[in-house]
Amino acid sequence: MASSAPPLQRGRWRLALTPI
Repeated sequence: MASSAPPLQRGRWRLALTPI
């Protein structure tokens, strides 16, 4: 999805997607 986004941004949206 956000391949252009930096690793930090990716981890951020990843955390937001996680149900935890």
